[in-house]
Amino acid sequence: MSAGKKYGDDADRARRRYIEIAEGLGWCSESGTAGSTKRSAGIGGASVSVMQKVETDDDGDRQSNEAAPVVSAALQGDLSGLQTIIQADSSLVNYQDDQGMTPLHFAADRGHAHVVQWLVEHGADRSIKDVDDMTAYDVAELSGRDELLDMLRIAS
Repeated sequence: MSAGKKYGDDADRARRRYIEIAEGLGWCSESGTAGSTKRSAGIGGASVSVMQKVETDDDGDRQSNEAAPVVSAALQGDLSGLQTIIQADSSLVNYQDDQGMTPLHFAADRGHAHVVQWLVEHGADRSIKDVDDMTAYDVAELSGRDELLDMLRIAS
């Protein structure tokens, strides 16, 4: 299901939901305060932390944990690092975080075409959906990464 079909004409609602997920995971903050390494986000121009993931402990206190290296590499567009990680453990090509997002989802959101292409060529499953029922194609579409849509389209 594409983001357009799921959210209809309400692109703002889809964008807000995506930013809400990213903020909840500590990847971005409208104020730009999340994490220590900032990058421009694919949606809404928010600042994104590519190294830290904010979680809560059993008492509800926030604590930072480093994101999985495969996620960090995909977010940063670090193809060399991603290749090293996945060549050491090929199962990580379809690694899913607690929101169901894969390295392909993250690379698609950030517009890293070289990473998307390499992941697809090395077995990334384009049909994997996150907890919001979105594939990497949907994420790219929602993020305005039109140049990636042909690479991410699943043949019918």
